[in-house]
Amino acid sequence: MMPKAGSVINSHSNNKVLGATMASDKKIVVSKNGPYVVTGGVPLSIQTIMPNKEGLSWEWKKGRTFKIDPVYYLCRCGHSKNKPFCDGTHEKIHFEGKETATRQRANRLSLNIPSHP
Repeated sequence: MMPKAGSVINSHSNNKVLGATMASDKKIVVSKNGPYVVTGGVPLSIQTIMPNKEGLSWEWKKGRTFKIDPVYYLCRCGHSKNKPFCDGTHEKIHFEGKETATRQRANRLSLNIPSHP
């Protein structure tokens, strides 16, 4: 079972934390098949991209701000009952957290992404 949001622990259950330290610097680390481990008091809030007059995504509107501790765990499996925080459900559902990305650059023209005005 996962600790409550903000609990400080030395290890994360059965999940190996990759590259995490309990230092005061701000870090977000992806744990193997588990949550994001956030250290250093990184603030957490919901922000929504708001459209401009032309309907394009343009600026951020700040929403709810979450009370956090110096160390907390964010759900990565999508099944936590305490989102955005991890509640340990990833262990019950045997979540496999494959990280995939491409180094290929996106073609702005094919994506219809406008340049700055």
